[in-house]
Amino acid sequence: MSSENRKKVLLGFGALVVILVAAIALWPPNFRKEDASGAIGEVQKHRAPQITQKDVVLGNETVKHQQKVLYADFLADATKLKALGHATEQQLADFDKEMYSRWIAVAEEVLAEEQAAARTSANRKTLDAEIAEAASFVREHRANLSESDMALANGKLAHIADEEMVRSIINLADEQLAAAVNHLASAKLEDEYLAVAKQLESVKAELSSRDAFALSMADELEYLKETEANARIAAANVSEQQLAERSEELYARAMKNIEEQDLADEQMATKFRDMDDEIARAQRIVGAQAAMASNAMLSKTLRATEEALNAADTEFRSRTTAALGEEIMAVRSLQSTNMASRASLEGKLSNLQARMAGARSAQ
Repeated sequence: MSSENRKKVLLGFGALVVILVAAIALWPPNFRKEDASGAIGEVQKHRAPQITQKDVVLGNETVKHQQKVLYADFLADATKLKALGHATEQQLADFDKEMYSRWIAVAEEVLAEEQAAARTSANRKTLDAEIAEAASFVREHRANLSESDMALANGKLAHIADEEMVRSIINLADEQLAAAVNHLASAKLEDEYLAVAKQLESVKAELSSRDAFALSMADELEYLKETEANARIAAANVSEQQLAERSEELYARAMKNIEEQDLADEQMATKFRDMDDEIARAQRIVGAQAAMASNAMLSKTLRATEEALNAADTEFRSRTTAALGEEIMAVRSLQSTNMASRASLEGKLSNLQARMAGARSAQ
């Protein structure tokens, strides 16, 4: 090819590149972002945000705290206590010290959260006073805490937990949503539709609460009680057999908590499916009442409630997936110990793996 022809080809190619760049830059962004997904968007589930690995990682810190309180520390302590049957006095003292430090850290964290919580109960002032008293007690005894001090503080916390028994936020949102949709189905007047909108706002607020998946104070209290019991037995002059028995108690507590948490997760998943059905039902009702004056406002409120439901469901599935991964690893680690029959652990592991597969397929 001659020098002149090469120059023409290069110029032509350069012009084509310029045209393509300009076309891409000017192409409607909505087409590039949405239309290009085409059929993929059409087959996505109604429940919008899909869980990603990033979601699981972000939820890991709160999940790890939940697993720590429900079973992880119990399993670790069970192993340590079993080994302490042949331990020196210094090793027993070190374990005792570890229990004190852990109890103080968790008790202070729980009390700080309780002091920051907004209360609407009738005995709000009394509860706040009791929480402040318990926090002061822990601070005052922090440097020289004894087993009896821990037991006394646990008693104070138990009374607070009893007084502050609250229903699950997700359960409450489910019931409120069902009531709102039933009200919507029978509504005929504008003020009734406005009342439904207010009910939906309450549901959205519940679903958006940062405490929707928080551990209950009762769970935290059980953890503190078990930690106190560990400190007490480490400080006492007990036999190797007694240490082994305490070890088995902790193992049993951990397995029980795992099973109860799995059941609670299944029940919560059912609640989310129920709420999803109620939202779809409400959308059909609103669609059929297009002539009502408050239709636009009610539709907007319903969409906002659905978005809050989707976000809560996504967070729940993220936490559940991360928690199941932690539970599977915990059970696998126990298979090499003599703390339970292999058949029992294999059955538990099989159940957890089946739940993990189900969680992933649901995504």
